[in-house]
Amino acid sequence: MPWLAVLVLASLTAPLWLPHKTEDQDFTAILSGPTGAHWLGTDELGRDLLSRIFASAAGTLGTSLITAVVGVGLGTALAMYAAASLRAEGIISRVTEIMMSLPGTVIILAVIGAVGTNIPLIMAILGVLISAGIYRVMLGQAKSLQSQLYVDAAKVDGVGPLGISLRHVLPGLGNTIVVQSALIFAVGMLIQAGWHSSVSGRPFPSRAGAA
Repeated sequence: MPWLAVLVLASLTAPLWLPHKTEDQDFTAILSGPTGAHWLGTDELGRDLLSRIFASAAGTLGTSLITAVVGVGLGTALAMYAAASLRAEGIISRVTEIMMSLPGTVIILAVIGAVGTNIPLIMAILGVLISAGIYRVMLGQAKSLQSQLYVDAAKVDGVGPLGISLRHVLPGLGNTIVVQSALIFAVGMLIQAGWHSSVSGRPFPSRAGAA
């Protein structure tokens, strides 16, 4: 969507155009509503909400992208490899079934306890856990593409399994990859939003008693 592309571009270029620095405080406008100086108002420390939203969005978008790239990339690669080899399919399918049975929340909490709140690492591990589900989604479609006549023709011409996967199977998975990436990207953003809300103790600054 065009508005989403504009939002992402605005977040990534935020340092170039933000009206206020994220740490600037205006003690005359604490918890104020939208004004000419502060379009979205201010928080309990008088900091401009518009600047803080766009400045923080770039980091959230980047770490959510890690989850999408790791999850969809790993799941798709495993599905293409399994579709090309019946023996590999049996092994990979058993491993992904085990991964899907693992308590993801417990694993994430254990990682946080071991290494702290390293958000990029946590989102990468989340992507690995999600890749098992992506594999199951991609496998059926990849096997269907492997059975097409043009794939048989490529095998006759001497094209190897890797070449077939990259030239014929991967393009056929394009639409599914885009859809799954968008879904996983949204999941990453929701998880981070929940994390920040739990840390702050409330999702949005309250203006009660601002007067």
